[in-house]
Amino acid sequence: MINELTHKDGERVALNSYRYAWTFLSSTSLHAAASFFLGFSVIGNESSITSADLPIFRKLTFIVIGFGLIFMIIFHVGLKESNQTTEEKERHSKLISTSNRKLKQMTWKTILCEKEFYQCAVAFLPLYTIDTISKLNRVYVAIVPLCIYITSFVASFPMRIINKRLGRNLTNIIGYGLILACMISFWFIIDIKSILQIQIALISACILFGISTSTTSICSTALASDLIGLNTECGAFVYGVMTFVDKIANGIIIALVQQFNPCKLSSTHTCALYYRYIITFIPGGVSILAILMILSMWKTNLGGNRFEIIQEEQRNMDMKVNVDFKEQNPLMA
Repeated sequence: MINELTHKDGERVALNSYRYAWTFLSSTSLHAAASFFLGFSVIGNESSITSADLPIFRKLTFIVIGFGLIFMIIFHVGLKESNQTTEEKERHSKLISTSNRKLKQMTWKTILCEKEFYQCAVAFLPLYTIDTISKLNRVYVAIVPLCIYITSFVASFPMRIINKRLGRNLTNIIGYGLILACMISFWFIIDIKSILQIQIALISACILFGISTSTTSICSTALASDLIGLNTECGAFVYGVMTFVDKIANGIIIALVQQFNPCKLSSTHTCALYYRYIITFIPGGVSILAILMILSMWKTNLGGNRFEIIQEEQRNMDMKVNVDFKEQNPLMA
């Protein structure tokens, strides 16, 4: 949809930033509600979540469904679709063509044959996995994500200016670099003994994590928009496949983490060490892979090489047709 709204790179980044900001605003509202209910509830244990907290999560579920339904109705009723016909879209495609080139029509098969699709897919799939520290009060189950979402929301607004100054690829690499720095900090947080120091270090790391996730998500989505380019007919397929693979990859990783979980009541040290490796090396490894993919397409013109040469005879025929037939001219003299 973003590619249908504008073809300018700066405006695409801005729209992705606004979309990302509203996404995190909704998540922030949810975690604020969870923080309120968990923090002020007198039911259950203060240091952990138990089955006694079921009514709280039932309330949160109804809140999410209710607000989601309201905004879905607003979206479908308030958004006006384009009235352009197929002929008008084809005419627009001719306007963006040069005298001896025209834009190729892309299908899902041709998209899958482009190496840039897989490069963007890897850059689009960073894995963000953090685990709450069991020593903290249960309200931190909501406060830690809330801190990340608020920071991400604030960091999303200057992203258009930063992209314009530094470029999309460099900004994306900086974001993944911040994720690596954040994962290193998570490695050392476990060694801290003081509860207060753990809280300060965790909140600081989450602020850094929020800035980095905002940067990488906006830039990676903008890369997908660049890949689509003017071929908006394949936009739904590109976003759909990347989002689908993203969810599948996250699900597989989480399932593997749970499957090989060595945690037992008698081995708390082994459990802490296991999650230390998971929190640090999985997101860090994915970030390094994403950086390598971005470097591999540093000078690639994403979505800009889909023009084919028009033969001289065909071009002359098209010019003759455009001269002879105009909608404004009467059919009869």
